[in-house]
Amino acid sequence: MDQQPEDFSEEDLVAHQEVVVTLSSRGYIKRLPLSTYRAQRRGGVGIIGMKTRENDAVRHLLVADTHDKLVFFTDRGRCFQVKTYEITDESRQARGESIHQLLTLDQKERVTAVVRMPPELERDYMLMATKLGEVKKTPLKSFANVRRDGLNAMDLEAADELVSAKLAADEDDAIIVTARGQSLKFRVGTLRSASRLSGGVRGIRLASGDRVVGMDIAQEGLALLVVSEFGFGKRTPVSDYPLQGRGGQGVITFKTNPKTGELIAARMVHAEHELMLIAEDGIVMRTPVAHISLQGRSTQGVTLMDVRRGDRVAAVAEIDMRREFSGVDELPTGATVEDGARKKGRARKVPGEQGGNGASPDDKKPR
Repeated sequence: MDQQPEDFSEEDLVAHQEVVVTLSSRGYIKRLPLSTYRAQRRGGVGIIGMKTRENDAVRHLLVADTHDKLVFFTDRGRCFQVKTYEITDESRQARGESIHQLLTLDQKERVTAVVRMPPELERDYMLMATKLGEVKKTPLKSFANVRRDGLNAMDLEAADELVSAKLAADEDDAIIVTARGQSLKFRVGTLRSASRLSGGVRGIRLASGDRVVGMDIAQEGLALLVVSEFGFGKRTPVSDYPLQGRGGQGVITFKTNPKTGELIAARMVHAEHELMLIAEDGIVMRTPVAHISLQGRSTQGVTLMDVRRGDRVAAVAEIDMRREFSGVDELPTGATVEDGARKKGRARKVPGEQGGNGASPDDKKPR
């Protein structure tokens, strides 16, 4: 009996693989295997991750499966969608391809947020935040079929920009963080659901000169990680943040000063995950989250990355080691998945720490 040949799509021929996707400020994008980056202790210098032209810093970095959908949001409130495998696979030092070869962006339009949408999606809304402190939630079904030439995701004021987008549900709590170290946690369900074409409402009241740098979904048992432009950072338990009504000034989450610089990133992290930091000059460092000390809200943190003079941290990504490794396979940290679970209770202690603020002797050296 003759058998009919099966039809295969391009996606059927692509193997599942965890990859790192990077996008530079000049719009060069690439993907490469996550295993390219070995793990290091916090405070290290890192390795070269991407050759960049002068003033072309890496701005976005995320870890995804090759079959995941990636939704790109721009400063103008538009969104685009591609499959991860459609992004060119490059070497660690390569610059990558122009984002304009994937997305139909306008001349001066910039990508400001990227959301990974795995197949097993369990969220109801896309929650968005702007530089001037506005927030909005839109039903996720509105982003089910994003055209190649993009869709409008949010109506913005002339001086405002979309800076963050997250998957959320009504029962979730969201935390907004500003460059000068303020934060506000509010219930997503208090926001009315709005269409893609509408604008937002006030999420946090900003002090003069301040701006929103990040927003994430608070999850019980996790910690909020904040990272400053000069490589300082810390974890703070999410329980330390009071639930407030949106529109207020919030509470302090990080003491910024000339040594630390302003905050550039904020995200929820798990003690068993890893953190990847990338500097403007393309240097990448990967370190276990458990090596970053837990501290109170009103502290300045410890050195996470030894940033060279004149350089800055440009992007931060969290890696779930339990997705990347299974069984008793060796981790980049030299431990195993089973060992990591047994050592979970000792996550608060970091070698070399002194006192209650988590500072190490290296942190006291002048910059």
